[in-house]
Amino acid sequence: MSILRDLKQPFNLVMLLLAIGALAVAGYAYYYPRTDKTVSYLATQPARIFDSKNATPKIRLLDATNTPITTDTYVATVTLWNSGSQPIEPTEVRKPLRVLVTADRLLDYAITKEKDRSVSAFGLTAVEGAAAKTQGVELHWTHFDPRHGLTLQVIYSTADTNPKVWLETEISGLERLRDARSLATRYSWLPLWVSGAESFSWVSGTGYRASVRRSDAFLLGWL
Repeated sequence: MSILRDLKQPFNLVMLLLAIGALAVAGYAYYYPRTDKTVSYLATQPARIFDSKNATPKIRLLDATNTPITTDTYVATVTLWNSGSQPIEPTEVRKPLRVLVTADRLLDYAITKEKDRSVSAFGLTAVEGAAAKTQGVELHWTHFDPRHGLTLQVIYSTADTNPKVWLETEISGLERLRDARSLATRYSWLPLWVSGAESFSWVSGTGYRASVRRSDAFLLGWL
């Protein structure tokens, strides 16, 4: 009877009801797990790495074919990952996942970080967007599992003084492409952003190479 008497105490009764509610929620989540497909991304503000107005006969930027680049050159860094609970297979892609930029010319692109290449095997292909002066890369992969992703960089030239970076795709069951910058706004203590390009390593007569230093992005352990 002491147990019943103890349960009649207001505090104990509240704790018991909370425990029962927690068990009910846990049971529901176990038998009816929430499944979703979400891709999150974090794009840096494009950083200018070559100012065409400062070009001189002794300082020029050339592309891989030795052609002078006469407009400003930028680098954009984009990190994206599967932030949902379901893998995204290539057969589910209705419209390719693309990273697009405002550009006259796409100069170079590369994957700079990948969680596990033996699983995902991400690849990039240069593409032109539907709109004028739009260039970018198209992503493809073997498997795009939850918490897997990559960081890529795109180097391009444009006369636009305010170049944009955006993503587009259509994937079966994909709820949305989530811009992770909104989390940085709500939780300023989270080190979410990746720094832009901060150094330009060298320019030669046969090509160019940009060396980009970026800060750690700890939204996921591997970033």
